[in-house]
Amino acid sequence: MSSQLEPDVAFGATREFGIAATVADDRPFLNEVLRKHHFAFEPRLNVYLLPPETTYDDAVKNMAAATREFQAAGLSVAADPRAVVPPGPAGPTHTPAHSEAAGPGPQEERREGHASRSRAALAASPQRPAPTPKPAPPSPRAATQPPTGNRRTR
Repeated sequence: MSSQLEPDVAFGATREFGIAATVADDRPFLNEVLRKHHFAFEPRLNVYLLPPETTYDDAVKNMAAATREFQAAGLSVAADPRAVVPPGPAGPTHTPAHSEAAGPGPQEERREGHASRSRAALAASPQRPAPTPKPAPPSPRAATQPPTGNRRTR
């Protein structure tokens, strides 16, 4: 892995296209690896995209396999962590729709567990400031009654 600031390959996610990849230059090896893992170059956007029918699980697997191959070749790879967030209202939407009438699909069943892991990861992230604890509001009783008991005054 080189110590350069710009990665050789970068992966990210968009709502419209799903997982996308971009390369730092036109080395044939970069193109070969991405094509091997089903990414196709979209010249209009200047990025590599997976076919629209690619499921979320397959998209993540293709990105991970390409990343491993690039890293094994000594190349630097950057990936936006949001690329592995399951699709939903706020995530990438590059998967076929699931019928609500059929009940929850495997992605919906996994989403709940993934969401709790995501919250834990974000809570510990050095990129996010720690939340400032807020004092608890006084109880209504404490606000209306004087303190009771044997309190000493000096």
